[in-house]
Amino acid sequence: MRRLRSVILSLIILGILPGWIFAAIEIDLTLLNTQARVFYVGDLDFTKTGNAPDIFRLSIRNTTSEPEPIVLEIRILYNGRVLGKGETNDFTIPGNNNQYYRDIIITQSDLLKGALFIRGPEGRLQKVYLKRYELDINQLEDLKNKILSTGRLPSGRYQFEIRARSLKNPGVVYSESPAQLGDNTLFITNPTNVQLIFPGRPTGDPNIPTISTIYPYFQWQSDANVFNIYVYEKRAEDRNVQDALSHPPILFIEGYTLDPDQRQYLFQYPTSTQPIQFANGGRSVGPIRLLEPGKIYYWYIEAVVPTGSGDNQIIKSEVYHFKIQERVPQNSQARQIMTMLQNLGGDALLQQIKLLKEQGYEPTGKVRLNGREIDLTEFIRYMNQLQGTQSKIGKISIY
Repeated sequence: MRRLRSVILSLIILGILPGWIFAAIEIDLTLLNTQARVFYVGDLDFTKTGNAPDIFRLSIRNTTSEPEPIVLEIRILYNGRVLGKGETNDFTIPGNNNQYYRDIIITQSDLLKGALFIRGPEGRLQKVYLKRYELDINQLEDLKNKILSTGRLPSGRYQFEIRARSLKNPGVVYSESPAQLGDNTLFITNPTNVQLIFPGRPTGDPNIPTISTIYPYFQWQSDANVFNIYVYEKRAEDRNVQDALSHPPILFIEGYTLDPDQRQYLFQYPTSTQPIQFANGGRSVGPIRLLEPGKIYYWYIEAVVPTGSGDNQIIKSEVYHFKIQERVPQNSQARQIMTMLQNLGGDALLQQIKLLKEQGYEPTGKVRLNGREIDLTEFIRYMNQLQGTQSKIGKISIY
């Protein structure tokens, strides 16, 4: 302990002790929408009031009995480059033993609208507002044209910093401790697509694929993380896909959220009509109807992408159609595996499968991966990796 005190004393003498160790002013910045994956330029333009939701909340506390006159400094960094910066007017926080002292909570809209008033040491009201701020996309010269054409900020890491600069002690700046910095960063990915894989084909294809199970796995690829899933039944009176989609869906899953560790873009059709609640997020909405042999169905997916303004951007996939065959065989899992292999394997594998069928062989539904037997869920996960070019086929053996 004696050595630690001497080190700290030496740092104080040298004037290089970080402001958060013995800070008279403690600040804590919290981002309010950490799930945002899209930011528009206007979301970070703090000179426009509008009605946009707050991006951050800042708490300020005086840890001493002395009044502290300060100015707040704001910076927004994109991959380490300063994108926006500004500062407030100066104001004084009373000492924590003063009758007028209160911990201060400031939001983005407080600074924009000048709606925050705090009492100084003598009880006089002080208005706190954003005195100067500039957002300079010229700092991103290599991406400027793309930003101007889409209105979106580029994908990357966005860090928000707010510090309190002391006016009583020139050169002293109070910032957050390193332990508090983790919630000040957003990772913007700008998701753009949803691609359906199975079951079915786009409705523009006149040949409706037939599947042999009433409990298929629905598969897709996307760079988003949260989805709405819709399945519709074609009724006898429906003349086209628009007619079918005008009816209530037979299945609507809202907010289906992928496991961030596994990222499996798949969902199995329910085996009962009971409401569904998913552990990672998402639930069924409205009644559920099971798939039936001989009927035609349509399905599509919406990617739900949170934005910096608090709204969700919706990215809709194509609509696929498929048909359940008239008589569903008992070994429908084997049929589904064979269908997926046929879609993946190319001409050589198709010829091999055709030859085996002509010789009277039927699939058992068992699959081995590198000598280890796997279930259908794991098989589909590897199929998704192949679709996403994360893996490649070395050899397929049929025996």
